[in-house]
Amino acid sequence: MKLKLLLPIFLLSISKVSLAEPVIDQVYLYLPDFAMKERIGSQEEFIGYIKSARDRLIVEAKSIDKEPYSSLGVIVTVRSGNESKVWFKQLSGTISNTDLEKIAQALESMPAPNVKKGIVPFSFALKLGGATEQFETLPMDDRWFKNQETQAEITELIGKAWK
Repeated sequence: MKLKLLLPIFLLSISKVSLAEPVIDQVYLYLPDFAMKERIGSQEEFIGYIKSARDRLIVEAKSIDKEPYSSLGVIVTVRSGNESKVWFKQLSGTISNTDLEKIAQALESMPAPNVKKGIVPFSFALKLGGATEQFETLPMDDRWFKNQETQAEITELIGKAWK
């Protein structure tokens, strides 16, 4: 009898722990294959960088002060000169600017892969506290569109905002 009572409590405690863990459920590549091949130095190096960035993001997300049910687009952009910059799009919840800056610093401190020309963006859909909201389009930082009067290619928008 005691076992029957403890099992549901144990299962409930497991589900609460798993909901608190950060989850990356999508990785978005913003450029078509032909553009990626033209811009990146080594496909293997770039894939390795994405995997390392994903792992680093999970570690950082575990330590931030998060509001339950937060969905966040974490956008990493890489350009020639081995430079990287991190941008954000909050879909739900509120994550403090201090925590966003902590994530950005952690990802930007990683050695960036070689990019032959232009900018190469990719992003992660990060969910905290069991969030379920999905991005319907690619996550894009609002700063990319500031003072834009005409339509432009995505990497042109990022390049203007990066300055």
